Amino acid sequence: MSTSIPVLELNTTSFGSTSWREVGKKKRNIPRQQRLDIQRKNTDFYNFVDKTLQSLSKKRLHVKKFTLTDSLDKGKSVSRIDRWISFVIESDVEELSLNFDQGWYCRKYQLPQCVLVAKSIIALTLCQCKLESSCGDINLSSLKKLSLCDIIGDDRIIQKLVVGSPLIEDMRFTNCTLESTSGGDMNLPALKTLSLCKVHVDDQIIQKIVAGSPVIEDMRFTSCHGLKSIKFEGLTKAMSIELTYNGDLERDMVIPQQLRETLPSPSYNVKQLKLETGNLVIGLDIVELMDSLLWIAPLPEILLIALSIDMEPWMDTICFKFSYEKPILKGKKPSCCKFLPIPCWRHCLKSVMIENFRVLGDEETLKAKEASLEKYFKENAEILETFQFLRSDISALKDL
Repeated sequence: MSTSIPVLELNTTSFGSTSWREVGKKKRNIPRQQRLDIQRKNTDFYNFVDKTLQSLSKKRLHVKKFTLTDSLDKGKSVSRIDRWISFVIESDVEELSLNFDQGWYCRKYQLPQCVLVAKSIIALTLCQCKLESSCGDINLSSLKKLSLCDIIGDDRIIQKLVVGSPLIEDMRFTNCTLESTSGGDMNLPALKTLSLCKVHVDDQIIQKIVAGSPVIEDMRFTSCHGLKSIKFEGLTKAMSIELTYNGDLERDMVIPQQLRETLPSPSYNVKQLKLETGNLVIGLDIVELMDSLLWIAPLPEILLIALSIDMEPWMDTICFKFSYEKPILKGKKPSCCKFLPIPCWRHCLKSVMIENFRVLGDEETLKAKEASLEKYFKENAEILETFQFLRSDISALKDL
């Protein structure tokens, strides 16, 4: 009969060494005895953890989750951390989270090879540790979720992770630099979620990931410096694509008409599309923006526009909800559907509900934008029956 230890969580930065450093900054003449007491407590704590993890390993007790946060402010910390990680790997840990986000020494920490060949790991989170393409083989045959934060790498190490993790379903990168090399294609047959936040990355590596992910459902890109364009092709399973806009020009959010007339919609199966930006949308032609978003996703059920405001909670979201009749295209395809396998919203949109439209300005501005939106949908949707605004202060229902 196997025994399982649910969770082991260690935060060495909150004990002993960090406290001592902070005290030392404020007062240099700490009594010698107090200094010795702190050192003794540190030693006792580390010995306790050492013995506990070693005992779990020897008894082959299964560790469900292990979380470690350490500043690695001293060289000897590395051997201690290596030892602890080795013990939990031997205990077949399933969820491993390693965070070295404090101290000047953290960038020099090299992730032990035993982590990269741990067949028991299902979820792996790494923050501020060294991950290089020169590392040995990677065999994470059970890995389904990977989160990397403050990691500098290239597409060779990503390629190794992909090849060694055939079951990966969820990849998240935060504050990373991913450099493109001449590496080969990436095959991610099980990937469903891809999230990049504050990542310096180029088009090539993202294109490799997207092209090699046939069942991807959820993609989120926020503050991706260096990323100029993405091709969304063959995403038949995609249900949600979230693009966070961080530019400084209102017009950048509008897809040029020439592109919309000559290129296919990139995400015709997406049911929810979200645009997150600052307050630039306030001065933008709402019809032009809507036309662009409905080209990206021509049959959405929910369309969200999130923008910053000057009061708490500092963000507000406009929500567009659409319902349709079953899309059936008869006869020759119209120009708006020539690149689509199904009719676009113009031929099957039945109702529109717009919630929280108040964020777009004063009452006079709102009325003008409401009128332009109503006119846009009335003129372009062939069978539209209901057009509805829902706001906290005003609710207007219009039957067409």
